Amino acid sequence: MKKSAHILIIEPSSIIREGMASIISQKNPTYTFVKKASLKEALKKEGAATFNLIIVNPLVFNHSKNLWTRFSSYFKEVNVLGLISSFYDRDFYNGFTACVFVNDSEHTILLEIEKYLTLKLENNRTNENALSDREIDVLRLLAQGKSQKEIAEELFISIHTVVTHRKNISQKLGVKSTAALVIYAVANSIIDINDSLNNPL
Repeated sequence: MKKSAHILIIEPSSIIREGMASIISQKNPTYTFVKKASLKEALKKEGAATFNLIIVNPLVFNHSKNLWTRFSSYFKEVNVLGLISSFYDRDFYNGFTACVFVNDSEHTILLEIEKYLTLKLENNRTNENALSDREIDVLRLLAQGKSQKEIAEELFISIHTVVTHRKNISQKLGVKSTAALVIYAVANSIIDINDSLNNPL
C-alpha cells in the first residue's frame, strides 16, 4: 500500500502549479495537495505541521531576505524543494533542501520528490514522542513567561495553534503545570536558568 502525503505547492504560474500536482498524482494518487499562487496565501492560511513536503518557486520571495527568513522559520520542520523556472539568486538556493528545475525530466523531478518525502515520513515515525522544533519554540517562550497571545505574535501562528502545541507538549512530557515545564526547559538547556527568573510561575 502506498503511503499518503500532504504537499504544499507555491507557484505563481497556474499551468506549472497544476502540472506539477498532476505529475506527482500520477505517481501516487494518495498524495494530497494545497496549491497557492503566492507566499502570502501560504503563510496566512496553512499550518506548517500538516505538510510532508513543500515545493516553492523562489520568485515568490521577490529577492527579499526578510520574506525568506519568515518562510524558513515558519516551515522549518518541513523539507523544501525549490522549483526553479528561471535564473535566481544562488543564496536562496542554499536555503532549500534541494532544487528541481522545470525543464528537468519527469523522472528526475519525481525521484527528488520521493527522496525527500520518504525522509520526512521516516522521521515522523521515529520521532513521534520527541518535541518538534515548533513545540520547542513554544516551550521556550512559555518558560520565559510569555502569554499565549505574545507567543502567537512572535511565531506568526494563531492562539489556537499555541494552545494545541501546549497540549501536545504536556502530553509528550507527561507534565501539566507551567512550573514543571520551566524545570524541564532549564534541565534540557532549552532556556537559560536566568531566563526562567522572569517567569513568576
